[in-house]
Amino acid sequence: MSLLYSGLTFLNFDDTYLLQNKLHSYSHEDIDFSHLEHANLYCETPALKRIKRELYRRKQRGITFIGSGNYHYVSYLLLKEIDEPFSLILFDHHTDMNLKEENEHTLISCGSWVSFALQNNPKLKKVIIIGPSSLTIHSNDYSCVEVFPIDTTYEVSTHTILSHIHTDTIYVSIDKDVLDSKVTITNWDQGHMKLSTLVNYPPLSISYELTPSGGFSVHRYF
Repeated sequence: MSLLYSGLTFLNFDDTYLLQNKLHSYSHEDIDFSHLEHANLYCETPALKRIKRELYRRKQRGITFIGSGNYHYVSYLLLKEIDEPFSLILFDHHTDMNLKEENEHTLISCGSWVSFALQNNPKLKKVIIIGPSSLTIHSNDYSCVEVFPIDTTYEVSTHTILSHIHTDTIYVSIDKDVLDSKVTITNWDQGHMKLSTLVNYPPLSISYELTPSGGFSVHRYF
């Protein structure tokens, strides 16, 4: 498989990438959201529309670096750019399907964007979530969602993942909080996945998107 598009885009919400010279040495496009209000954790509709407009204008669509996991909901907009049936593989310590809070039903957030995508994106046919702990798994009302918890003794195989996917196009999203805290530190509670486990999954995606929680860059050099 190969990427549908080429190029890198960095979204600057919180100055995560400003000092990461290695990343900036690659040809890329920057989009500045550092002054965007009402977009941290929860995103109000005007802010979401602004992000959507700026994403639409970009030319580098291959890999999108979002920055902090607080803005993981941007994935919801990126998924809407896919114009054919696809599956989402999400590496994350959280399912990002939480709709328990009242405002989660009206405001998209880093903790609810997967549910929003399932409700509003008919092209999304399957969701595979790898990495949550049993404590972070919320009730799942969607038959198209498969959740694979990761602990210190169990790792899901690539064969198992692919056996659940029946679309030609796959989108991969990675949140750094899926990794063990011995590998890197984030501003969220973290999983137990080893970095070697994460990087050894084959390049499954047609479109990659990486979202580290916090400003640390351990896993961004794929």
